Amino acid sequence: TTQFSITVNPDTTVTTSAVVGTQGAAYLKEDVYGPITLTATPGATDHVTQIVLSNVPAGWDVKDDSNADFTIVGGSIVGTPTYDAITHTITFNVTGTTDGVPVSITVQVKANEDSDVDGANLNVAATVVDGDGGETTSNNSNFDVTVDAILDQYLDVTQTVAPSATESAAQQVVG
Repeated sequence: TTQFSITVNPDTTVTTSAVVGTQGAAYLKEDVYGPITLTATPGATDHVTQIVLSNVPAGWDVKDDSNADFTIVGGSIVGTPTYDAITHTITFNVTGTTDGVPVSITVQVKANEDSDVDGANLNVAATVVDGDGGETTSNNSNFDVTVDAILDQYLDVTQTVAPSATESAAQQVVG
């Protein structure tokens, strides 16, 4: 008799990524909702079953009034995901995905009001199932979100009466 061994290496894989802002602008404005697109790219024989956004900074909000607040490409969202402000997480269970086809979900996120503090180490995670044997695997990646402050109040520099002298020739007092 001859003895031999077989090593089976599962090939269930997934990579994750995030694009922040409109058309990849890489920032969000504070005070208003802006898009973050979460993408899970499965291996050739794997399909996506879940995408999770986590580590959202305290005080930020993820719009979750209805499924109309989310855009999905490559599948369908199961149920109505709800943002948990205590765990800073929103989970998307997905169905109708195809082996080897990426799934992207766009969420609307609002940074803290009246702040330009950036979001560090937000996390996108994904779970896939192997279409051949049913094995599952997950993977995740961190990303940062730059916040652009919006000027809520401004100094009014209008003038109600025309000047009585040529301003460039008159004394200028600053301060």
